[in-house]
Amino acid sequence: MLHILSDPAAVSAALAEWITQTIEKVLQKKDRCTWVLTGGNSPKALYELLAASPYRERIAWEKLHIFWGDERAVPFADSRNNAAMAYAHLLSKVPVIPEHVHVMRTDIAPEQSALEY
Repeated sequence: MLHILSDPAAVSAALAEWITQTIEKVLQKKDRCTWVLTGGNSPKALYELLAASPYRERIAWEKLHIFWGDERAVPFADSRNNAAMAYAHLLSKVPVIPEHVHVMRTDIAPEQSALEY
């Protein structure tokens, strides 16, 4: 299915609703939902929408387990770190359980980090 939207803000709004509905549907059948985040600049606006009303209240954050589909081999304090971006724009603003956020280690060799992850 192809969706054509007018601008990046419309894409973020549509994705926020789709993600929220998907989480709601999963949690009707299961006791937790696994969500794999991405990084870079593209999802920042989306993450900010999800951290605000009405999505912040609609999502059962305590039932989510958060993972990353990619990470850059740079320290968490580096502006290019995807987990740091997700914390800045989403995870620090919602009641997600810290132990449910599974960050890739960037303080060890990428190969070792991938094996641990």
